[in-house]
Amino acid sequence: MKNKKDILFLCQFFYPEYVSSATLPYDTAEYLKECGLEIGCLCGYPKEYSREKRVRPKEIYKGIFIKRLKYLQLPRKHFCGRFINYFSFFVCVLLNIFELRKYKIVFVYSNPPILPAIAIIGKKIFKNKVVFISYDVYPELAIQSGAMSEHGVMARVFRKMNKIVFQNTDMTVAVSEDMLEYLRKARRIQRDKIRAIPNWYDEETKKEFEATDILEDIPADAFVLAYLGNLGICQDEKILLDTMREMKDDSRVYFIVAGHGTKMEKIKKAVVQEDLKYVKIFGFLHGNDYLTVLDRSNAFVVTLIPGLKGLCAPSKVYAYFMAGKPVLAVMDSGMEVMTDIRENGAGVVISERRPEILSNGLAKLREDSQKCCLMGDKAREIFLKKYEKKVCLEQYKKLVFRLLEQDGGNAG
Repeated sequence: MKNKKDILFLCQFFYPEYVSSATLPYDTAEYLKECGLEIGCLCGYPKEYSREKRVRPKEIYKGIFIKRLKYLQLPRKHFCGRFINYFSFFVCVLLNIFELRKYKIVFVYSNPPILPAIAIIGKKIFKNKVVFISYDVYPELAIQSGAMSEHGVMARVFRKMNKIVFQNTDMTVAVSEDMLEYLRKARRIQRDKIRAIPNWYDEETKKEFEATDILEDIPADAFVLAYLGNLGICQDEKILLDTMREMKDDSRVYFIVAGHGTKMEKIKKAVVQEDLKYVKIFGFLHGNDYLTVLDRSNAFVVTLIPGLKGLCAPSKVYAYFMAGKPVLAVMDSGMEVMTDIRENGAGVVISERRPEILSNGLAKLREDSQKCCLMGDKAREIFLKKYEKKVCLEQYKKLVFRLLEQDGGNAG
């Protein structure tokens, strides 16, 4: 096909949805459009994560052509519901595969994990280049979190699919250095066909925000520790709950848990049943409410279950760094986030999952405001150096223009 456009974004979530799985591809698409490229997107129709009541199936937004596909969207609390949603979206995209013929490059994301197979099918038919952005590594992530049997049919299907996908992908983007090393070895990817480009947080949203009254009942002198974002199969909710119990009688420390995910209900029930009165629970926050919590919190906590090194990266931590507050990280040592915090003195890293260790680290920050501020400054420095939006998007720009040059084509 003559006069192909430059890049098609193939993903489940996109504008106007507000979860990071939507905002990150949209940010990338918008930036590359501003660089003079012709951009399109084939994505799912918004439902759960959109504030817009009516969204058009097709539209051109800021110069980006967006085609949205309606598919089954069942409750995602259990793996069965998530898998049905994945498969339904997969079929809808497959029925629209001829959209791929219009583009030179297809950006495909690992959410849902079966989606990259369509990009590879499209490459075989339409001769596109494929860039695979790996947010999570399957089936290893599902196996490690207990959502999938290591020797089950689904795991075998994923392994066979991965072999085909990674053999035919022109470039793989890992979102952390530890993921890059894992994929390079486990998938036998050549060094020149994989890059580490982290996710980011868009600081522009914070510049003119107006504080809300969402935290008005928390005393002004209280130390606030916040957990924001997804609390799903990869997150360690037990260490959070145990630490809340450990400090349940300390009115000087308030915990905020805000977000969504399969484990949120467990937190909510425990807070009510055990009368954890210094814990505040919210749903998924966005806009000024989210920014108010970022601004008011004294520190943040991020948790992952054991065994996930190289398999995922907690994107919420980039907003924490941006806010310039200490981060208490409970996860496997060797993950890039842990290295960032430890080497720069930007918080407290905890590999041993004992609530008294987390509560002791929290208490020390509460008692030493100068140390807390210094750690926050270091966190902010990490953000500006590695996780600021333009810093990351410039890396995508270089990657794309290199691929277009290899293809012998010009941008636009």
